[in-house]
Amino acid sequence: MRNLFTTLLANIALVATITSCDKRNTELEGRACIAMLMPAYIEFNVVGAGTGADLFFSPQPQYQPAQICFFKIKDKLFQDTIRPQVIGASNSRYFKMQIDNTRLKDTLIMKLPVNAQNATPELLTYTIRKDEQECPQYVSDQAFLNNVELINASGKLLFRR
Repeated sequence: MRNLFTTLLANIALVATITSCDKRNTELEGRACIAMLMPAYIEFNVVGAGTGADLFFSPQPQYQPAQICFFKIKDKLFQDTIRPQVIGASNSRYFKMQIDNTRLKDTLIMKLPVNAQNATPELLTYTIRKDEQECPQYVSDQAFLNNVELINASGKLLFRR
């Protein structure tokens, strides 16, 4: 009788251990996704407010890609320049810039060469969210340039100037 009770108790312990291992493995899989945090990006073009022509990548661009830069809002001396990458070729080029995916909302200062149309720096405010994939990542959600929501056209934001 004692052997039967010991065997029964051992079987219950074995089932409990196997069940808890399965549960722990599921939890660990979720943690593995979190450990693989990928960078978040904003992809954009800067177009003329009146014409809609690309100001950087049109046949007669108003600006050169090296002339656009961003700064963190706290960088009052404009020392830590953030330059977006140019992606694509010929007339399908756009800018791609890595954004801080540790903050749900952030603001950057966008600077272009000063002329009569853009005498002051512009503020780019964006929010990020978790996407709905198996291993969720942070992605760009909304973006505003000087408090005006930016249009998302084919996965790229349009900065109208």
